[in-house]
Amino acid sequence: KSFLSEYPTNVIYNGLDLKHFKPTANTIKSAYGIKNKIMLLGVAQNWSKKKGFNDFIKLSSLLDMDKYAIVLVGVPKSLQKKVPHNIICVDQTNSTTELAQFYSAADLFLNLSYEETFGLVTAEALACGTPAIVYNRTAVPEIIDESCGIVVEAGNLERLKRIITDEQWKTIESNSCIGHAKQYEDKTQYPKYIELYKKILEEGEKL
Repeated sequence: KSFLSEYPTNVIYNGLDLKHFKPTANTIKSAYGIKNKIMLLGVAQNWSKKKGFNDFIKLSSLLDMDKYAIVLVGVPKSLQKKVPHNIICVDQTNSTTELAQFYSAADLFLNLSYEETFGLVTAEALACGTPAIVYNRTAVPEIIDESCGIVVEAGNLERLKRIITDEQWKTIESNSCIGHAKQYEDKTQYPKYIELYKKILEEGEKL
């Protein structure tokens, strides 16, 4: 609806490093004492309401936390004070290996963000073989199809709870998630920038 609508648009997705983001051996569940629980994972660099932080807290009150474990990665200690004890918080990690371990350990990845330009964490989780449930807001649902996850109406926590507990997501195969994520590989996406720049230069020369 803005003045930018008059100009051509080119969509190039973020690049994903599949050398690091892949199914990775780990002891995450044992380390956090949730070996017998279904692990629901959320990852963000800057947790806030728009990143779904409040929705994760509300979800923890709707689920049977004897059966499920919500793990949030990237939560600073100052924010951890606001999180109920039935949610496991992990500080931000700069290790892609450790992050891949969390993705691989999770049974299900949740992206409850309301605003994303892409949603790289979702693609990273898929690359590690973990299916995802995402909100139908901004760019996030573009990453998901029925082969690797489920899209749910943003903020509909009752619907989200039902999707999690009816366990239809368990029919999604790990290899399908990995295969879907391959389209976002950096080797595929980065050359698209070069081609776009070349096109712009060629058109400029014609003018």
